[in-house]
Amino acid sequence: MKPFLLLLIYIFSFSLSAQVEFEEERLNELLKSSINDFRLENNLVAYESIEELDAAAFDQAAYLMNQSRLLHTQEDKKKATLKDRLIYYAALYSEAGENLAEVSVGAKTTVDKSGKKEIIETEEQAIKAAIQFWMDGGDSELNLKDPLFRHFGSAVVKEDDRLILAVVMAGLPYTLPNGNELNKVKTNLQPYNQQLCRDVVENHGTIPQLFSDAFKVEGNEVYFEFHSLATVDAILSDAADGIAVELVGDYQFECNEPNRLFPGEDQKGFLLTVAKKGKFTALNEAKEKGAVRLKMADLPAEFRGIPLELNGFVLKDNHICFDIPYNQVKVENKRDWNLPFLYAGKPSEESFSWQDTLIKRFQIPENRALFIDSVIEEIMTYVNAFEFKANKVNLNWKLSPTQEQSSVKKCQQVLVQKLSDLLDTNSINKKVELQNKALNEHLKNTVYAIDVQNLSGEELKKYLLKEATQDSSLAEYLEQLNQLEVELIGEATIDAAQNANAKMQMLDRLVENHKIEQALKLQNDLIQNAPEKHSDLLNRLYHQEPEFIELINNQIVLTAELGKETFKGNPLHLAFLEVYLVAKPTIVSYNKLLAEVKFWAVQPSSVKQIDDWEKNFNKLRSVDQITKKTFARTALNYYAIAADFYYEQKDFNARRKAFDQLMKQVQLADLNQEEKLELGRFLCYQDQFDRAINLLLPEVKKEEVKAELLSFFLQIAIYYSNEVDSELYLSLMQKFSKIDKELFCEFFTKKKRGIQALADYSIKELYCESCQSKANDN
Repeated sequence: MKPFLLLLIYIFSFSLSAQVEFEEERLNELLKSSINDFRLENNLVAYESIEELDAAAFDQAAYLMNQSRLLHTQEDKKKATLKDRLIYYAALYSEAGENLAEVSVGAKTTVDKSGKKEIIETEEQAIKAAIQFWMDGGDSELNLKDPLFRHFGSAVVKEDDRLILAVVMAGLPYTLPNGNELNKVKTNLQPYNQQLCRDVVENHGTIPQLFSDAFKVEGNEVYFEFHSLATVDAILSDAADGIAVELVGDYQFECNEPNRLFPGEDQKGFLLTVAKKGKFTALNEAKEKGAVRLKMADLPAEFRGIPLELNGFVLKDNHICFDIPYNQVKVENKRDWNLPFLYAGKPSEESFSWQDTLIKRFQIPENRALFIDSVIEEIMTYVNAFEFKANKVNLNWKLSPTQEQSSVKKCQQVLVQKLSDLLDTNSINKKVELQNKALNEHLKNTVYAIDVQNLSGEELKKYLLKEATQDSSLAEYLEQLNQLEVELIGEATIDAAQNANAKMQMLDRLVENHKIEQALKLQNDLIQNAPEKHSDLLNRLYHQEPEFIELINNQIVLTAELGKETFKGNPLHLAFLEVYLVAKPTIVSYNKLLAEVKFWAVQPSSVKQIDDWEKNFNKLRSVDQITKKTFARTALNYYAIAADFYYEQKDFNARRKAFDQLMKQVQLADLNQEEKLELGRFLCYQDQFDRAINLLLPEVKKEEVKAELLSFFLQIAIYYSNEVDSELYLSLMQKFSKIDKELFCEFFTKKKRGIQALADYSIKELYCESCQSKANDN
């Protein structure tokens, strides 16, 4: 054979051997193995091939063969998105990604990370080109490197020199408990529709918060319970409206595994039958109470006896307007903020003195043998009790006109001498006068008035003595005119070291002598430092006169502090009202208003004249005896009750204003974190979640924050992603795990937010590190 012919035959044979036939099945197997090699090289778990995922991948690859560009969507509504296609092929993965590539055989294409281009002549080159195409730093590369993806399916479709490659990667599929597969995919919920949902969102924007604990399992039945039938009726306004519930099990959130969530629209678990408005109307067990209690469905056998959480959905024509995540938020309608009543006066921690004037009046008896001793005894009782240092003594003898001024001379001499010795003072002034003026006033309009009109001196004396022998009442009056007034001027002292018994006696002496300012100090001292005398203090009887009102006020306050609900037979709010009607010193006015608030707190039906209360209270705004903090705390308590009252009155504008005023008090009230947590719980009870967020957000950002407050905030923050974005939420979770690990782990139990918080993998990682090891230790 000629050499030239041999050369042609050789070249033709070589060309035939070089043109390898590209087979779809072989290409797909090569694609699978190459991807898993890539995973292993990157220290990732190799994918497990799943038939349903192969079907979804092939469907998209075949569809793209008729398209001019790579798309992740289709026109067929049942297969419009990757999620739709997964459900279509019963591949129940909620977490999945899709990589698509087109390779042209014979084209020059990049096949490795060096950027070198080669002509695609082999299946290996085609697969390398596809994988390199996905290494663009975008979603395709992330899909290949995602540690949470465990399953995959792939397909290669060839037509002429055109190859379409599709890979679907996913986590783990949703299953029933114990790994049982669903016989039928149940997802008829449609996505949010703005037109359908607009009204209910505008009018009932906090449905997820209101209904968060409305779904319950009782025995093997699932119930919906809510306290207001009117609210549910307003939400379910049309016959096509309904509420659905889904079952989510702890088994779906195992540590070290991807989550097994249902791939439906906002759906995570097993969907029960939707309860439409008609069912709520016909089968509501609590209709007569103005509430709702409805059996939604029987609990499927597979879900009995396992840890469960119930989510809800509010639907308009099967479109989801609200999803209601499981969240057991502990709220409280706190109406009484346990504000203390105020004592009038203040206790003195040390001995104190004051410039004092003691005035004592004595009736001068006819038999004066023991008179001076009785005067000395009474005066010295006061002097000794209060360490009285007399600077001056005035003795004023006031006698009946029937008496001679000299009649008291001897008594006066003895008294002056004794007082001078006992009081260590020589400044004793003496004065004797006849009480003619008092006598004339007394005799006016009597039978004696005309007779004495022109009498004086001895004549008057003789006349009166004569008439007195026949008129005992006149004789008695004339005797009463004989008086001694002793006035001591000096300095009195109360020794703080005196025992409680001595102080009780001193208190009585002070009250007897109308030393109310000092009596209040001593009364407060005994209240604060001598609990054994509380009963004696309460047993003291004071006249309901303006002078003694503050002493009585302190008795009522002590009664309240001892946990008693009545004072002298009256409820406390009436006891304060009673003394308030006698006199209105500042502290009494404040306590009367506070007592009304406390009464309203336990008797909501008794709230009345609530606007008048506010006007009267504002009069106390700038008084010295009431601090700004005390004023603000009391105002806060009032506005909490007012907001509740206006809700019952359906005056929602006034209710909003009450909450506005309440929030203005927070800074002045100087609430600590425990108190702010209580206020946050109250606000959430009142459906004021946004105000609770604004109240607590500054606190949780502080370096030092109470774990219980942080836990509560993290529960309610899930409704406010604009104010608390995912980055902030995660940072707060990290802080929480360090502050109190036990409370942090409790957060994910059925008592609080539940296991579904682990849908966020960053939080799940934190939980598994903190709580799984703790569980193992136990």
